[in-house]
Amino acid sequence: MQIFNELTCRRFKSNEFYIFDDFFNNWRFIVIFIITLGVQILIIESAVTSSSGNKSFGELIFKITSIGFKQQVMCALIAMNVVTWALICKLLIPEKLFSFVKVNES
Repeated sequence: MQIFNELTCRRFKSNEFYIFDDFFNNWRFIVIFIITLGVQILIIESAVTSSSGNKSFGELIFKITSIGFKQQVMCALIAMNVVTWALICKLLIPEKLFSFVKVNES
């Protein structure tokens, strides 16, 4: 869910719907996005690859267990709903409610 949330939070004005606009022009975002994706894969896959009796990194720190491919696909599909919710919020919640938030757009 974090990955999709990062994508939808890039565009926060009510009239900005295309979340991939200027995606490759912001190298800082791409680096953070890749690091986030890599760490999440490392945590999940470390639980999958620990076939020995020792606890893996993911199991030890985050108390996770490995899941199968079908469950991973279901998790990704459910997480994609973040994009839908962001669109619904942009359409239903007026931007003037957040007029007190000052954003530096440079």
